[in-house]
Amino acid sequence: MSKYTQSLADKLIALKQVLPSTNLSQLAARCPHLLLQLSVQDIVTQLDVLHTSLPQANIEALIEQEPLLLKANVNKVLANVERLMPGADPARVLAGNPTLVMGMQDLEMPTAEGESLL
Repeated sequence: MSKYTQSLADKLIALKQVLPSTNLSQLAARCPHLLLQLSVQDIVTQLDVLHTSLPQANIEALIEQEPLLLKANVNKVLANVERLMPGADPARVLAGNPTLVMGMQDLEMPTAEGESLL
C-alpha cells in the first residue's frame, strides 16, 4: 500500500471516531479535496466551532448535506446570513438549509467586509 493510500486510510479511521454516523465514503467521493487538505485536528476543531455555533443542530447531518462546513468560517457565515436576511435567526437558517447558505460562497457573495466565507 502506498504511503498516500495508508495516510488516507488512517485519516478515515480517525475521522470515524469523531464522526461516527457520517457516511465518510460519500463525503470522500463528494469532496475528496477536503480530506486531503484538512487534518483530523482541523476537522475536530471545526466540529467544536460548529457545535458551539449551532448547539441545536445535528452537525453530522449538516456536514453530509454541506461538506464545506468543515472548512467554512462559521462566524463569518452566520454574520453574512444576518446581513442578507435581517430579522432571521442565522443559526436556524444555516441549520435548516446549509447548502443554500454555503451556496452564497459559490455565487461569490462576500461578507460585508468583502471577505470570503471559506
